[in-house]
Amino acid sequence: MKQYPPSFQFVIFIGFFIGFYLLYFLFLIIVFPHISGYTIFTLQSLDSSVPKVLGYRKLTQILYTLVVYLLPAVIFARLAAPKPLEYLSMNRAPKVIPAILAILIILASLPMVDLSAQWNQIWPVSETMRMQEEVAEKMTRDLLKMDSFSTLLGNILFFAVMPAIAEEAFFRSVVQRLMIKMMPVKNGAWVAILVTALLFSAVHLQWLSFVPRVILGFLLGMIYYLTGNLWLSILAHSINNGLQVVLMYLFQMHLMQTDPMASGQSNWLAAIASLVVTGLWVWVLQRRAKPVIQ
Repeated sequence: MKQYPPSFQFVIFIGFFIGFYLLYFLFLIIVFPHISGYTIFTLQSLDSSVPKVLGYRKLTQILYTLVVYLLPAVIFARLAAPKPLEYLSMNRAPKVIPAILAILIILASLPMVDLSAQWNQIWPVSETMRMQEEVAEKMTRDLLKMDSFSTLLGNILFFAVMPAIAEEAFFRSVVQRLMIKMMPVKNGAWVAILVTALLFSAVHLQWLSFVPRVILGFLLGMIYYLTGNLWLSILAHSINNGLQVVLMYLFQMHLMQTDPMASGQSNWLAAIASLVVTGLWVWVLQRRAKPVIQ
């Protein structure tokens, strides 16, 4: 694989992505009804308060994460390099200080991200697109229904940690790496990081949360680029996802009153302060870390 130019490698990788997506789709259409007794279309219309229905919905989401994102990245890495973990930048344990800085970057960015979500919500989109967003939000709420601490731990694993590993391997280790190599200018890494963040957000097909996801993707891309360690962007991604899961649990347990899925908690002053502090932590990380991505 290394003998091919980055642009051709990118085409091959996108082929992997499409192929595994089709494989997942065929599984849902052909195999899943025999396993569950439901078609995927019937499953989406059933009452999610039924444990069996919710369990199968979670199964389809977990399989989507593993098959569509993780498997293409792992197989591509195996073909692209003799040491796949090294190619994915997962062969080194993260150091303590960079790990703390990665967490601080994500936490500091939350008010800025929230304000961007407020702005994104008022975009003039079609009624159909807005209805699709409402359906996606309802599905997320259903998946994150929790009535016990053990369910919380399971959701953190399946909907915070696992997606973080799969999506970071896919978008940062492979897509961003190839994007950087394809840049026509020598110092085009930041453009490549932004393009990857745009793709990262676009592939979720949720246009009323497009901007905050671009910001998140850009920050994760910077963390990976500055450190060359995927575990740090996985950690930051997991913290971002996991925080939402924990807050939903607290909300459902009536331990907090604010719905964590509702934007509108930030103002311009908080967002500007968030931008400054986030930039400061990125600068500190840049000073301490060595960019080792090849």
